Amino acid sequence: MEGLDCPNEARPIRAALVQLAGVKDVTFELALGKTVVTYDPRHVDEDDLLRAIRKSGFAAEATDSFLSSSAPPKRTKEYSVLAAMVLVVFAMAWCAAADRSLVAGLVCEVSPGHHTAAFVALIGAAALSWWFVLPKAWRSARVLRPDLHLLMTIAVVGAMGLGQWFEAASVAVLFGLANLLEAWSSQRVHSAVLSLFAQVPAQARLKTEGGEACVVVGEVRAGQVVLVLPGERIPLDGQVVAGEGYVDQSPITGESRHVEKAAGAEVFAGSINQDGALEIAVTRPASQSVMAQVIRLVRQGQANKSRSEQMVDRFAHYYTPVVIVLAVLLAVVSPWVLGVSWQEGIMRALVVLVISCPCALVISTPVAVVSAMTALARGGALVKSGRMLEVLAGVKVVALDKTGTLTLGEPVIDEVIALNGRSRAEVLQLASSIESRSEHSLGRAIVAAARQWGMGIEPCREFAALPGMGAVGRVDGQAYVVGNPRLLRQRGIGLGGLEELLARYVDSHHTVMVLASESGPVGILLAGDRIRPQTVAAIRELRASGLRTVMLTGDNQGTARAIAGQAQVDEVCAELLPADKVEAVARLRQAYGPVAMVGDGINDAPALASADVGIAMGTIGTDTAIQSADIALMSDNPWHLPWLVGHARKTRRTIVWNITAAVGIKVVFLTLGAAGMVNLWMAILADMGASLAVTFNGMRLLSAPHPAEPQEPPQGPVPAAGKSVKASCLPDASWHPR
Repeated sequence: MEGLDCPNEARPIRAALVQLAGVKDVTFELALGKTVVTYDPRHVDEDDLLRAIRKSGFAAEATDSFLSSSAPPKRTKEYSVLAAMVLVVFAMAWCAAADRSLVAGLVCEVSPGHHTAAFVALIGAAALSWWFVLPKAWRSARVLRPDLHLLMTIAVVGAMGLGQWFEAASVAVLFGLANLLEAWSSQRVHSAVLSLFAQVPAQARLKTEGGEACVVVGEVRAGQVVLVLPGERIPLDGQVVAGEGYVDQSPITGESRHVEKAAGAEVFAGSINQDGALEIAVTRPASQSVMAQVIRLVRQGQANKSRSEQMVDRFAHYYTPVVIVLAVLLAVVSPWVLGVSWQEGIMRALVVLVISCPCALVISTPVAVVSAMTALARGGALVKSGRMLEVLAGVKVVALDKTGTLTLGEPVIDEVIALNGRSRAEVLQLASSIESRSEHSLGRAIVAAARQWGMGIEPCREFAALPGMGAVGRVDGQAYVVGNPRLLRQRGIGLGGLEELLARYVDSHHTVMVLASESGPVGILLAGDRIRPQTVAAIRELRASGLRTVMLTGDNQGTARAIAGQAQVDEVCAELLPADKVEAVARLRQAYGPVAMVGDGINDAPALASADVGIAMGTIGTDTAIQSADIALMSDNPWHLPWLVGHARKTRRTIVWNITAAVGIKVVFLTLGAAGMVNLWMAILADMGASLAVTFNGMRLLSAPHPAEPQEPPQGPVPAAGKSVKASCLPDASWHPR
C-alpha cells in the first residue's frame, strides 16, 4: 500500500474489501505499509481485491512477501512542495517590495487585480502542494468518511472563496510539507521493522556430492548440510556436524556475548558465524526456524491493538463527525450570537475544521507500540501484542520459577547413596536408564553423571514422566520409580525409616531424589544447582523498581529457601505441582495486584497462561514455551527482566504523553479558533505539529539500548530480603501473604 500509515486511512480500505464476497478477514500492518487479506479464491481473486482498494483511493500491488516495504515518498512530491515554498516566498517578497512594507509581505493581501504576480504565485503554490492530496480528499468525500485530507481541502477552498489567497496557499504548502515529514518518519519505522526481519540470508551454501551450490533457503530440506564461512550469517536452524568456532546469537537473544559451537551444538538462523567454517545439518525448514517464529510473533503483535489504541479508535470514530457539526453551527450561529461578520464566522469554522482531525491522537499510540516492540525484538524479547506491554507496565508482582530461571538449571549429582544391599554404581545405572528418556534437568544430570563414570545405559520400558514429581519405568522387567519422596508416598512405597536422613539432606540445600522398586527404596541421589550470575542483580533491580518478587518451585522447602535467600526474593512457595503454581498466581493477584509469571519449561505453561503476563525465559528453540507465553525472552539471562519491565513502563509513559499532548493541543487551539484568535496557517501548524511531535516521540523507543550486563550492583536503598521468606504458600489453605 502506498502511503498507508494512519489508522484512519485503513477504515475505507476495510469497508471496500469486506463487502466483497469471499473476503474473510482484513488486517493492517501499518509499520510495514501492508494490508493482509484472507479470502476464498473461489469467490474473489487478487484483481478484484486490488480494484476495490484502488476505488478507495489507494495505490496497491499484491505480494506474497512481507519483507518488501511500502514505497518511499516520490521525489516528484518533494520537488512540488519545494517549488510551492519558493512561490510563497516570492509572493511575500513581491508584496513587501510593492508596498514597501515588511508587514505587507507577511500578510500578502492579493487579488486578481492587486499584486497579480503574487496572486498567480500563490495559486501556483496551492496547486503544486495540493495535486496529490485531492485524490484522497475525493475518496473521503465519496465514501462519506471525513478525514484530514477532506477537511484540509474544505479549508483551502473555503479560504479561497473568502478571498484569503495567502491563507489558502500557506495551508496547502504547510500541509504538503507535513505530509512529506510524516511519510519520512513512517519510512523510518518501516525500515526499522524490516531490518529486524532481514537477519536471515536469502541463500544458503548447500553441500552436494560434487561440492557445494548456492540455493534459496526455502529450497533446503531438513537433513541436508549447509556450509557457513567465517563472517557469514547462518541461514537455517541446525546442528553442527563439523567445525568449531564462536557464534554471535545477538540477533535472536539480544546478548552480545559469543557462544562457542562445536560438533553437536545447536545453531539458529540469523546468528553470525564469527570464526571457523561450520558444517550444519539442517533441523528445520526456513518457514519453521526460530527467526521465522520471531517474525510471525512480531507481525502478530503489530496486528493486535493495545487497550489504548482501541480506546482512541472508539473516541476518534465519534469525535470527528461531532466537531464537523460544531464547526457548521459555529459558522451559522456566531454572526448572530457574537456579532461577527459572516466571513469571520466562516473563517472561524474553517479553523475549527483544520484543528478537528484526530490524526495526531489516532497515531499517538500505534507508533509508540510498534517502535517499542521492534526495539524489544532487537534485544531478544518477543511481545505478542501491544496490550501485553501495557499490562506489564502495571504489574505489582513478579513470580519466578526456580530451576532454569533463577538458577542455571543444570544441576549436577553431588552424591549417590546405596540402600538395601545395592551398590552406588547399580543405583546410578538404574536411575540413568529410567531418566534417559526424560527431558527434565534433574534427569539429564543423572544421565550425565552415569556417562561421566563410564556406565552403559540399559533400555527402559513403559517410561512415563510425572511432572513435578519424577518418572517411572521398567528396567530388566523390574518396575522402578525415581523422584521426590512425595512420589513414593503417593504410590504407597514406604520410606523405611529414611525420613530423618532425607530431612537432613534437604536442609543441606540439596534436591533429593529417591530410587525405589515396588518393595522399597534402593538408593538416594543428591543434586545441587547454582543460581545464575545475574540473578541477584536482576532481583535487586526488580525490587528497587517497586515490584514484589516471589519464587515458585516444585523443589523441597530446604533447597527452595536456600536458593531464595541467595537470590534475595521476597517470598518463596515450595513443593508446588503445576496446578499449585496456578493457584499461587491467583492468590498473589488477589493479595497484591497484577502478576507477571516467569518460567522456562513445560511445567510452567499453566502458570504462564494464568498470569496477567506470562514471560517465557530462555525459549530459543522451544516452541511450546514461546506459544504458551505472552512474552518470550530468547535468552536465559534474568537481567533482561528489569530491562523488559523498564521498557514497558517507558512505553506506557510515552503513550500517556502522546495522548495528553494530542488532546491538549486540540483543546487549546479549538478554543482559540472558535474565539477567532487563530488563523488557518497557525491552525495547520498546530495540527501537523502535534502529529509530528507524537510520531517522533514514539520513534524514540526505537533507539532503546540492548540489555547490557550489570557492571556493578544497583545503587540505592533496597529492602532487605532473604531473611524470612515464606516457607510454603501451598497447599496450606490458610496461607496469606506476609
